[in-house]
Order: sequence, then structure tokens, then C-alpha cells
Amino acid sequence: MSPPLPSCTRRGLNEFSKIACQDGFDISRIEIAVFRDWYTIIGIPIFVVCPVWAHEREAGPRFLNVREELVCLMALEVKSNRQMNKRQEGRLGPLIDYHLHSHFSPDGLSTIDEQCERAAALGFREVCFADHFDFEPRGGHWYGFLDYERYIEAISRAKAKWQGRLMIRKGIELDFQSHYGDQVRDFLAGKEFDFVLGSIHWVDRLSLVSELYEGRSMEEAYGRYFEEAHGAAKTGLYDVIAHLDYIKRYAFQVYGKFDFFSRFYDQIEAILKVMVENGTGLEINTSGLRGELGETLPGPGIVKLYRELGGEIVTIGSDAHCTVDLGSGIAEALALLQTVGFDYVAVFHKREPKFLRIETVA
Repeated sequence: MSPPLPSCTRRGLNEFSKIACQDGFDISRIEIAVFRDWYTIIGIPIFVVCPVWAHEREAGPRFLNVREELVCLMALEVKSNRQMNKRQEGRLGPLIDYHLHSHFSPDGLSTIDEQCERAAALGFREVCFADHFDFEPRGGHWYGFLDYERYIEAISRAKAKWQGRLMIRKGIELDFQSHYGDQVRDFLAGKEFDFVLGSIHWVDRLSLVSELYEGRSMEEAYGRYFEEAHGAAKTGLYDVIAHLDYIKRYAFQVYGKFDFFSRFYDQIEAILKVMVENGTGLEINTSGLRGELGETLPGPGIVKLYRELGGEIVTIGSDAHCTVDLGSGIAEALALLQTVGFDYVAVFHKREPKFLRIETVA
């Protein structure tokens, strides 16, 4: 588990600057890794694992020493404090975040209560937890990691604690592969969620982080991914499909950045048509704004096409795995929705959507 963040309030920004500059250490040249999700450290992309290690662009990978690790952790809290100050000054508008993770996910760095405390401090009025449940045995400790009963109990406690100050919804992010469709259906049977997100992190039992691209052309990798996304949409098991073009998060490192939306337009359009027909919503996931991609998942083209095809159900979520990223990028996502013609954003209760005018949450 990652060590707790030191308090920049106690240590002071002067000490932070002093440590950062000592011995020529430059955090702008470091990419720190923590598990398998991208975060941002004062605008710098980081990818975190334990123990903490770094990849210097010129020198290659190495372990961080204790002083450098402290600098990076302090930098994370500097960003967190700046976000808090903007909220208190009234410059941060969005009041909902419908994709949060906690320590009930294998890559979660914050507890449910820590996420709720952060959301309340920032003035949010509604959040939804969507911790991972993975059906792929090759996922190692991800497989079967979520303790459903403890998860539900923790959310119930949080609801009671924050009642009247923060609306907390009970969601789940269920991974999809076509050969596990029955398992998804069986898992959901008899369970009461407010919100069920569908996502694809594996294709043909191969991880999207790297395995899918070994020995495959760009057309083969993207094509198979969108075939699985089409399968997920057809099931009707999910309220919303999360980060629909998630593959680009890793594939661009292999194939480079290109206009995959135009190249795979027919497949993407077919997916969106199915979603519109069976009432499945589209998530605007802001995690891509924190990494090298610099855009939402899915990107503007897909969001616009969903609207043009008659799509109405859209949710927004930061995909925050720690308190620092809660609410990150949601203002930009709301602006994107308005740009392509949406007037409403959706929230869920007992798996039924409720529509809020964007100007009331932006």
C-alpha cells in the first residue's frame, strides 16, 4: 500500500520547494508509477506501483529514494490543496462525480470515507462508488478481489455518516468479456445497486495494458476491442458503458496516436446504435485528461455521434482511485456535453436514471 500523503500545510511550500530542488532533483522529468492507473502530479503524468519507482525519460527506470518519494507525495497534496482552494473560492462548479474507486478495488488508494470526506469538503452533492469486479482469472489478485458484503456495509455506513451533506450511491464496475456474459448476469442477480457500469479491460483473456498488442496489427487489436464493446452493449446488463474507447489509453503507446474514430467509425456507430436502442448510457470518463492522452474517454467525436444517434443518457466520472483526483476534469466534461448538444446529465437511483440540467451542476 502506498504510504500516506504528508501534510503540505504542516511542512509548508517552502520546504517542498527546497526538497524538490535539492541535489538537482526535477520532478518534471519523473514519471512515477502507482498500480495500473494514470494520475497527475501538478500537471505531470504519473503511473503508480508499489514499491514506488520512477522512469526518468533520459535515464530509464530506477527506484526513488526516500527523499524523492516524499517530494512526489508532497506534490500530490499541493495539487489537492490547490483544488480545495479553488472550490472554496467558487471557481470549481461541478457537484457530481459518478465514478469513484476505493480500497475495495485492487488499485484503490483511498477508503470510502476518505473519498466522501474529500467530496463533502469540495462541495459535491452526489457521488457514486463503482469499485471493480473482475471475472478474469488471469487477473491475479484482481480476480475475486471485491468483498461484496463488506463493500455494501461500508457504503451503508458512509450513507448514514454523511446523510444530509452528501448523497452517496452504490455502484459497481463490472468487466465484460463475451465468454463471461453469464457470470455477469449471475453476479447481478439478487443484488441491489444504484448504478452498474460496464467496462472492458480484457479481450480474448489478454490485458489491454500490453498483452493484446503482441503480434497484432492495429486493425486487429482495435477491431477485437470494439467487437467486445458491441457485445457488452447488446447484453443490456449495464446501465452505462464506461470509457468506451478505453483501448486508446494503452494502444497509442504501441501504434501511436491516429484518428481511430474515422478508421473504426462503422464499428463505433454500430455500438452506439445498440446503446441507444436498449437505453444504455454513455460515460464521459475524465481520467484521460490527466494523462498523456489529454482528452476524455470517449473522445469528443464519439460523444457527439452518440448524441446525433439519439443518445440521451450520459454520466460523468473522474475514475478517481484516490482523493486527489476526485472531481478532476468534470467541469471540462460538462462543457463538452453542452458543446455537442446535451442539456442534461444523468444520475442513478436503484438503476433508474434521473436527469439534471447541466447548468445546475456545472
